[in-house]
Amino acid sequence: MNFECKDKTLVGKPISVGKKLVFKAVDKHMEEYLSSDIKEDWKIISVVPSLDTGVCSKQTRTFNKLISQIENTRIITISCDLPFAQSRYCGAEGIDRIDVVSDYKYHEFGHKTNLFIKSAMLLTRAVLVLNKDNVVTYIEVCEVLDNEPVYDAVLKAIEN
Repeated sequence: MNFECKDKTLVGKPISVGKKLVFKAVDKHMEEYLSSDIKEDWKIISVVPSLDTGVCSKQTRTFNKLISQIENTRIITISCDLPFAQSRYCGAEGIDRIDVVSDYKYHEFGHKTNLFIKSAMLLTRAVLVLNKDNVVTYIEVCEVLDNEPVYDAVLKAIEN
């Protein structure tokens, strides 16, 4: 299934490098998920509109594979999908190395980062890297929703 959204207008200008980001979401078991609880030195946040679309699924599977190459890093995939759908997706796709969380309930992540498409009630496609202090050190917002992020650039952001 492809994702098409005619109005991709975000609620504001995306968060910038140097800004601190902590957020609350819901995990695939319907439990509260607090980004401030993550203790790894690096956090990669993979933002997708919906796990049930081809590009979002590929992005999530790619990060699930990449985590084995990265030390002291947590990867979080976030969408506005319902946690039930996320749990089903993770089981069917073997996604077991990364955190998959939902912004459906609070929309806190989408509003704090301005990566929320209000007309569609979905997040846009993006990747953020946060350091151990939860400060954004890298951000890529995909201008075209059908384009994957540049994975090598994300890895380089952690190496530097």
